[in-house]
Order: sequence, then C-alpha cells, then structure tokens
Amino acid sequence: MAKRVAVSKKTRFEVFKRDRFRCQYCGATSPDVLLHIDHIHPVCDDGGNEVENLITACPDCNHGKGAMLLGDRAVAEKTRDRLDELAEQREQLDMLLEWKRELVSFKDKLLDHVAGYWESIAIGWSITPAGRTRLRKLLLDFTPEEITEAMDIAAFQYFRYEGEGSHKVTGKSWSEAFSKIGGIAYNRRERGDGRNG
Repeated sequence: MAKRVAVSKKTRFEVFKRDRFRCQYCGATSPDVLLHIDHIHPVCDDGGNEVENLITACPDCNHGKGAMLLGDRAVAEKTRDRLDELAEQREQLDMLLEWKRELVSFKDKLLDHVAGYWESIAIGWSITPAGRTRLRKLLLDFTPEEITEAMDIAAFQYFRYEGEGSHKVTGKSWSEAFSKIGGIAYNRRERGDGRNG
C-alpha cells in the first residue's frame, strides 16, 4: 500500500482552478460546500499526487467513492469534457483578441481622422509622432467631435499667419494652439458647451 503524501497547497489550487471550484461528480460548488481533492487512481493502488490524477470533489462524493477507481468511461468523459472546455476557452480567447484588434484599428482610424482634421485647418504643418500620442490621449477623455470643436476654437484664437494674405500658420502659433486643444475641450464640457454637457 502506498504511503499517503499530502497534496501541496499549490497543487490543490491548480486542481480547483482547472475544475472551476466545482465537484466533478455532482456539480456542487464552493462556497456552498467545502471542496476536497480526490485521487482518480486511489493512493492505496499507488495513485500519486500528479495534477492529472487529482479531481475536485465535495465531501459526500469523495467519501462515497472511497478507494474505488473511477471507471475508464468516467475518466474518458471527464477528459473529453475538459478538452471541450479548453477548446471553448481557446475560441473565446481568439474572439477576444480579434475584438481587441478591431478596437485598436478603430482607435487608429479615429486618431487619423482627428489628426487629419487639424492638419487641414493648420495649413503647412504636420503632426509629429509626439503630437499623435497627445491626440491619442485626448481621445481617451473626449469624443472626436469635442476635440475637433476645440481645434476650431484653438485655431481661431491662437493662429497667426506668416504674412499679409498668407494661409500658412506660424510655427509658434501652431504649437500654442495645439497645446490648448485639451484645455478648451475640458472647459467646454465643464460649462456644458460640449456634446456631453
């Protein structure tokens, strides 16, 4: 007869997580019942503490089973159910990753739209990578409409042109106006002038 060695806390936790804190015989869950770790292949028949030989059980199912070996069919069903569950988890993970990729793509398109709008009213200048990063942060707090409205106001208030009749904005006024966009959007929202006001 094999000597019983206590299942480590780490191993117990891994088995509980794998089995979703649910008795694999009757479906009882924690915290409704105090869960045990059961050996599929009993210790008295040299069953070890490997995760593959352990299963989550409630006290009634664990004590009722005793040293009986689970039938091959039961083990096969548990294995098949686990593989089906893993396949479903993988499919859900793939869907989640695809959704995140779509969100990133959508956010990039919003950024391109807002940046393009600014460049269309600030003739002669392009937004730098640092400027795009700043706009990306603004898009976390404000809608594209709020940002473009703030851009219009910033351009009107701060743009200065290189000469009489010129359409090219001076670099200094472009930078100053660009730096004011977030503050203008915030103030408009606080006053209730913005879309969310």
